[in-house]
Amino acid sequence: MPPTIRPVSHVARTVGSHPWLSGLLLTFVAVLGAASWYVWDELDVPTVDVQYVVPSAPRLRAADDSETVLRVHPGRSSVTYEVEEHLAGTTSTATGTTNGIAGDLVVDTDDPTRSHAGPIVVNVEQLHSDQELRDNRIRHDFLESTEHPLATFEPGAIEGLPAELTEGDEVDVVIPGDLTVKEITAPVELTGTATWADGEVHLLATTEVALSTFDAGPIELVGFVSTSDEVALTFDITFVDPTRVDIPTSVPAPGEDRGEDPVEVAAGGGPSFEADVMPVLAERCASCHGDG
Repeated sequence: MPPTIRPVSHVARTVGSHPWLSGLLLTFVAVLGAASWYVWDELDVPTVDVQYVVPSAPRLRAADDSETVLRVHPGRSSVTYEVEEHLAGTTSTATGTTNGIAGDLVVDTDDPTRSHAGPIVVNVEQLHSDQELRDNRIRHDFLESTEHPLATFEPGAIEGLPAELTEGDEVDVVIPGDLTVKEITAPVELTGTATWADGEVHLLATTEVALSTFDAGPIELVGFVSTSDEVALTFDITFVDPTRVDIPTSVPAPGEDRGEDPVEVAAGGGPSFEADVMPVLAERCASCHGDG
Protein backbone atom coordinates (compact mmCIF):
# COMPACT_ATOMS: atom_id res chain seq x y z
CA MET A 1 0.00 0.00 0.00
CA PRO A 2 1.45 3.38 -0.94
CA PRO A 3 2.25 5.77 1.93
CA THR A 4 -0.39 8.27 2.90
CA ILE A 5 0.51 11.86 1.99
CA ARG A 6 -0.97 14.40 4.36
CA PRO A 7 -1.98 17.77 2.91
CA VAL A 8 -0.37 20.92 4.31
CA SER A 9 -3.66 21.95 5.90
CA HIS A 10 -3.70 18.68 7.83
CA VAL A 11 -0.14 19.31 9.09
CA ALA A 12 -1.09 22.84 10.16
CA ARG A 13 -4.14 21.52 12.05
CA THR A 14 -1.97 18.87 13.70
CA VAL A 15 0.56 21.47 14.86
CA GLY A 16 -2.16 23.82 16.01
CA SER A 17 -3.88 21.10 18.02
CA HIS A 18 -0.70 20.17 19.88
CA PRO A 19 0.74 23.17 21.77
CA TRP A 20 3.79 21.15 22.77
CA LEU A 21 4.60 20.60 19.08
CA SER A 22 4.31 24.32 18.38
CA GLY A 23 6.66 25.01 21.25
CA LEU A 24 9.13 22.45 19.91
CA LEU A 25 9.13 24.08 16.48
CA LEU A 26 9.61 27.54 17.99
CA THR A 27 12.50 26.26 20.04
CA PHE A 28 14.09 24.68 16.95
CA VAL A 29 13.84 27.97 15.06
CA ALA A 30 15.29 29.83 18.03
CA VAL A 31 18.19 27.36 18.17
CA LEU A 32 19.04 28.03 14.53
CA GLY A 33 18.76 31.78 14.96
CA ALA A 34 20.91 31.79 18.09
CA ALA A 35 23.61 29.45 16.79
CA SER A 36 25.92 32.26 15.68
CA TRP A 37 25.83 33.92 19.09
CA TYR A 38 26.59 30.63 20.84
CA VAL A 39 29.50 29.75 18.59
CA TRP A 40 31.25 33.08 19.14
CA ASP A 41 30.77 32.82 22.93
CA GLU A 42 30.92 29.05 23.40
CA LEU A 43 34.39 28.88 24.97
CA ASP A 44 33.75 31.44 27.72
CA VAL A 45 35.78 34.34 26.31
CA PRO A 46 36.25 37.06 28.94
CA THR A 47 34.81 40.48 28.17
CA VAL A 48 37.51 43.11 27.68
CA ASP A 49 37.01 46.45 29.40
CA VAL A 50 37.93 48.62 26.42
CA GLN A 51 39.11 52.17 27.10
CA TYR A 52 37.98 54.44 24.28
CA VAL A 53 40.91 56.82 24.41
CA VAL A 54 42.85 58.23 21.47
CA PRO A 55 46.33 56.68 21.15
CA SER A 56 49.52 58.71 21.03
CA ALA A 57 51.51 59.12 17.82
CA PRO A 58 54.87 60.77 17.03
CA ARG A 59 54.42 64.50 16.46
CA LEU A 60 55.77 66.16 13.33
CA ARG A 61 57.07 69.74 13.13
CA ALA A 62 56.98 72.28 10.33
CA ALA A 63 60.40 72.93 8.78
CA ASP A 64 59.49 76.44 7.61
CA ASP A 65 56.58 78.82 7.04
CA SER A 66 55.47 76.98 3.91
CA GLU A 67 54.63 73.85 5.93
CA THR A 68 51.49 73.28 7.99
CA VAL A 69 51.15 70.41 10.45
CA LEU A 70 47.73 68.76 10.41
CA ARG A 71 46.57 66.14 12.88
CA VAL A 72 44.10 63.24 12.72
CA HIS A 73 40.70 64.18 14.12
CA PRO A 74 39.49 60.87 15.62
CA GLY A 75 35.88 62.03 15.86
CA ARG A 76 35.85 62.44 12.08
CA SER A 77 38.03 59.47 11.18
CA SER A 78 37.78 55.70 11.12
CA VAL A 79 39.61 52.55 10.12
CA THR A 80 37.31 49.73 9.05
CA TYR A 81 37.85 46.06 8.27
CA GLU A 82 35.71 43.90 5.98
CA VAL A 83 36.13 40.13 5.86
CA GLU A 84 34.06 37.33 4.33
CA GLU A 85 32.47 35.29 7.11
CA HIS A 86 31.00 31.80 6.78
CA LEU A 87 28.50 31.03 9.51
CA ALA A 88 26.41 27.85 9.74
CA GLY A 89 26.23 27.47 5.96
CA THR A 90 25.70 31.14 5.10
CA THR A 91 28.20 33.67 3.79
CA SER A 92 28.20 37.37 4.65
CA THR A 93 30.60 40.27 5.13
CA ALA A 94 31.63 41.04 8.69
CA THR A 95 32.58 44.65 9.31
CA GLY A 96 34.28 46.30 12.26
CA THR A 97 35.35 49.90 12.91
CA THR A 98 37.62 51.83 15.22
CA ASN A 99 37.88 55.60 15.72
CA GLY A 100 40.92 55.42 18.00
CA ILE A 101 43.38 56.90 15.49
CA ALA A 102 46.27 59.36 15.79
CA GLY A 103 48.90 60.76 13.44
CA ASP A 104 50.25 63.88 11.74
CA LEU A 105 50.46 65.12 8.18
CA VAL A 106 52.75 67.93 6.99
CA VAL A 107 51.37 69.89 4.04
CA ASP A 108 53.84 72.01 2.06
CA THR A 109 51.78 74.74 0.39
CA ASP A 110 54.73 75.96 -1.74
CA ASP A 111 55.52 72.49 -3.07
CA PRO A 112 52.73 70.00 -2.25
CA THR A 113 54.79 67.11 -3.65
CA ARG A 114 57.01 67.45 -0.57
CA SER A 115 54.07 66.87 1.79
CA HIS A 116 54.51 63.82 4.02
CA ALA A 117 52.82 61.90 6.81
CA GLY A 118 54.08 60.46 10.06
CA PRO A 119 53.08 57.10 11.58
CA ILE A 120 49.33 56.46 11.76
CA VAL A 121 48.58 54.71 15.06
CA VAL A 122 45.32 52.73 15.32
CA ASN A 123 43.77 51.25 18.45
CA VAL A 124 42.57 47.81 17.29
CA GLU A 125 41.18 46.90 20.71
CA GLN A 126 38.43 49.46 20.00
CA LEU A 127 37.35 47.60 16.84
CA HIS A 128 33.61 46.94 17.16
CA SER A 129 31.10 45.22 14.89
CA ASP A 130 27.40 44.39 15.12
CA GLN A 131 28.14 41.45 17.46
CA GLU A 132 29.84 42.03 20.80
CA LEU A 133 30.54 38.29 21.08
CA ARG A 134 32.46 38.38 17.80
CA ASP A 135 34.42 41.42 19.03
CA ASN A 136 35.40 39.73 22.30
CA ARG A 137 36.50 36.58 20.47
CA ILE A 138 38.65 38.52 18.00
CA ARG A 139 40.20 40.63 20.76
CA HIS A 140 40.98 37.60 22.90
CA ASP A 141 42.07 34.92 20.43
CA PHE A 142 43.14 36.54 17.19
CA LEU A 143 44.29 40.15 17.57
CA GLU A 144 45.28 39.52 21.20
CA SER A 145 44.60 43.22 21.60
CA THR A 146 44.93 43.30 25.38
CA GLU A 147 48.65 42.68 24.86
CA HIS A 148 48.89 44.40 21.46
CA PRO A 149 46.25 47.17 21.41
CA LEU A 150 47.95 49.33 18.79
CA ALA A 151 48.64 48.81 15.10
CA THR A 152 50.89 51.24 13.23
CA PHE A 153 51.12 52.22 9.59
CA GLU A 154 54.48 53.79 8.71
CA PRO A 155 53.92 55.59 5.40
CA GLY A 156 56.55 56.16 2.78
CA ALA A 157 56.52 58.95 0.18
CA ILE A 158 53.01 59.89 -0.96
CA GLU A 159 52.71 59.30 -4.70
CA GLY A 160 50.43 61.35 -6.96
CA LEU A 161 50.52 64.70 -5.12
CA PRO A 162 49.94 67.72 -7.39
CA ALA A 163 52.38 70.57 -8.02
CA GLU A 164 49.93 73.04 -6.49
CA LEU A 165 46.97 72.83 -4.15
CA THR A 166 43.51 73.54 -5.53
CA GLU A 167 40.65 73.99 -3.09
CA GLY A 168 38.25 71.04 -3.21
CA ASP A 169 40.18 68.98 -5.77
CA GLU A 170 40.18 65.21 -5.25
CA VAL A 171 43.59 63.76 -6.07
CA ASP A 172 44.40 60.09 -6.66
CA VAL A 173 47.20 58.99 -4.34
CA VAL A 174 49.18 55.86 -3.54
CA ILE A 175 50.90 55.52 -0.16
CA PRO A 176 53.27 52.58 0.25
CA GLY A 177 54.40 51.75 3.75
CA ASP A 178 54.75 49.17 6.49
CA LEU A 179 51.89 47.91 8.67
CA THR A 180 52.68 46.51 12.12
CA VAL A 181 50.12 44.35 13.95
CA LYS A 182 51.01 42.21 17.00
CA GLU A 183 54.65 43.27 16.51
CA ILE A 184 54.63 41.69 13.02
CA THR A 185 55.52 44.10 10.20
CA ALA A 186 54.68 43.67 6.53
CA PRO A 187 54.60 46.01 3.51
CA VAL A 188 51.19 47.33 2.36
CA GLU A 189 50.02 49.93 -0.12
CA LEU A 190 47.12 52.32 0.43
CA THR A 191 45.30 53.43 -2.71
CA GLY A 192 42.66 56.13 -2.75
CA THR A 193 42.04 59.86 -2.85
CA ALA A 194 43.09 62.96 -0.93
CA THR A 195 41.10 66.19 -0.86
CA TRP A 196 42.35 69.62 0.31
CA ALA A 197 39.53 71.88 1.48
CA ASP A 198 39.32 74.73 4.01
CA GLY A 199 42.75 73.99 5.43
CA GLU A 200 41.97 70.31 6.00
CA VAL A 201 42.87 67.07 4.20
CA HIS A 202 40.50 64.17 3.80
CA LEU A 203 42.12 60.83 2.95
CA LEU A 204 40.01 57.88 1.79
CA ALA A 205 42.18 54.89 0.95
CA THR A 206 42.01 51.11 1.02
CA THR A 207 44.34 48.15 1.09
CA GLU A 208 43.99 44.38 1.31
CA VAL A 209 46.04 42.25 3.68
CA ALA A 210 46.14 38.60 4.71
CA LEU A 211 45.19 37.79 8.30
CA SER A 212 47.74 34.98 8.29
CA THR A 213 50.53 37.50 7.65
CA PHE A 214 49.91 38.97 11.10
CA ASP A 215 49.08 35.67 12.85
CA ALA A 216 45.46 36.88 13.22
CA GLY A 217 43.62 34.30 11.15
CA PRO A 218 41.98 33.09 9.06
CA ILE A 219 39.44 32.49 11.80
CA GLU A 220 38.09 28.97 12.30
CA LEU A 221 35.76 28.17 15.21
CA VAL A 222 34.19 24.83 16.09
CA GLY A 223 33.23 23.97 12.53
CA PHE A 224 30.49 26.62 12.40
CA VAL A 225 32.34 29.90 11.86
CA SER A 226 35.21 30.65 9.52
CA THR A 227 36.55 33.61 7.58
CA SER A 228 38.57 34.20 4.47
CA ASP A 229 42.24 35.04 4.90
CA GLU A 230 41.90 38.28 2.96
CA VAL A 231 40.64 41.35 4.79
CA ALA A 232 39.98 44.79 3.26
CA LEU A 233 41.05 47.81 5.32
CA THR A 234 39.63 51.27 4.72
CA PHE A 235 41.33 54.39 6.09
CA ASP A 236 38.80 57.24 6.18
CA ILE A 237 40.82 59.97 7.87
CA THR A 238 40.41 63.72 8.25
CA PHE A 239 43.50 65.77 9.13
CA VAL A 240 42.78 69.16 10.72
CA ASP A 241 44.82 72.13 11.90
CA PRO A 242 45.16 71.65 15.69
CA THR A 243 45.59 75.41 16.14
CA ARG A 244 42.10 75.91 14.74
CA VAL A 245 40.25 72.74 15.83
CA ASP A 246 40.31 71.01 19.21
CA ILE A 247 41.46 67.38 18.96
CA PRO A 248 39.50 65.10 21.33
CA THR A 249 41.42 62.75 23.59
CA SER A 250 38.66 60.12 23.64
CA VAL A 251 36.01 58.77 21.31
CA PRO A 252 32.47 57.58 22.12
CA ALA A 253 32.04 53.91 22.90
CA PRO A 254 29.78 52.00 20.46
CA GLY A 255 26.25 53.36 20.75
CA GLU A 256 27.28 56.20 23.06
CA ASP A 257 26.23 59.75 22.20
CA ARG A 258 25.43 58.82 18.63
CA GLY A 259 21.72 59.53 18.72
CA GLU A 260 20.48 55.96 18.33
CA ASP A 261 16.87 55.38 19.23
CA PRO A 262 16.41 53.06 22.20
CA VAL A 263 15.48 49.49 21.29
CA GLU A 264 12.16 48.35 22.69
CA VAL A 265 11.95 44.70 23.69
CA ALA A 266 8.51 43.20 23.30
CA ALA A 267 7.18 41.18 26.18
CA GLY A 268 6.02 37.69 25.40
CA GLY A 269 6.12 34.05 26.33
CA GLY A 270 8.41 32.79 23.56
CA PRO A 271 11.47 30.63 24.13
CA SER A 272 14.31 32.20 26.11
CA PHE A 273 17.79 31.89 24.63
CA GLU A 274 19.45 31.58 28.04
CA ALA A 275 16.90 29.21 29.57
CA ASP A 276 15.74 27.17 26.56
CA VAL A 277 18.28 27.42 23.74
CA MET A 278 21.69 27.56 25.41
CA PRO A 279 21.24 24.29 27.35
CA VAL A 280 20.29 22.47 24.12
CA LEU A 281 23.33 23.81 22.29
CA ALA A 282 25.62 23.00 25.20
CA GLU A 283 24.28 19.44 25.52
CA ARG A 284 23.75 18.53 21.87
CA CYS A 285 26.23 20.62 19.87
CA ALA A 286 29.32 21.54 21.87
CA SER A 287 30.42 17.96 22.43
CA CYS A 288 31.06 17.47 18.69
CA HIS A 289 31.76 21.05 17.56
CA GLY A 290 34.74 21.54 19.83
CA ASP A 291 38.49 21.43 19.55
CA GLY A 292 39.62 18.07 18.17
